[in-house]
Order: sequence, then C-alpha cells, then structure tokens
Amino acid sequence: ELVGAGYPIVTIVDLTDVWVTFNLREDRLAGLAIGDRLTARVPALGREIELAVSFIAPQGDFATWRSTSAQGGFDLKTFEMRARPVAPVAGLRPGMSAIVKWDRIPR
Repeated sequence: ELVGAGYPIVTIVDLTDVWVTFNLREDRLAGLAIGDRLTARVPALGREIELAVSFIAPQGDFATWRSTSAQGGFDLKTFEMRARPVAPVAGLRPGMSAIVKWDRIPR
C-alpha cells in the first residue's frame, strides 16, 4: 500500500498511563481542585471507576453553551479537565466514554 506524506502509519499507545478528559462548564468548576476524587461510569466496561483530578486548564475556551441570563447575559466557557484512575483499570482503553454525574460531586 502507498501512504501519502504526513499520514501516520503506526500509533503507539501506553495503556499503563491513561486518563479521562472532560470539558467542564465554568458554572460547574467552583470548588473543584486538583486531587479531588470523582466517580465515572464507563459503559464499555459496564462499571464505575474512581478518578482523581490531575489537570484543570488555566484558561477557558469558547463554547456555545446557553446564555446565563436572558437579559444581556454572557456565554459560558468550558475548561478542559483531566482525571486519572486511582487504581489500574483492566480493559480501559483510549477513546472509551466515561460519564460523570456532576451533581453528585460534593462542593
């Protein structure tokens, strides 16, 4: 086969160093800090895993979230956040979905 210049032909992934990336709305960010723990459900594994927050972006990105006020409000921004499993998770792979119930996180 022929591969065009600039196209990857191999991807190497370290499965011992995995994390979950979330884009968190700024109104959900209050009180969340690096080291905080949260629980995520991974549908592909059929179970919940415990995560520890390892990174919170210092600056938010523009998002098309709703306006916070109907009268001349402002658009909410999102912050990238990463969380790593507290213990090794058998079968966890890059690209799997992880669902967090943000209303269950203590503030």
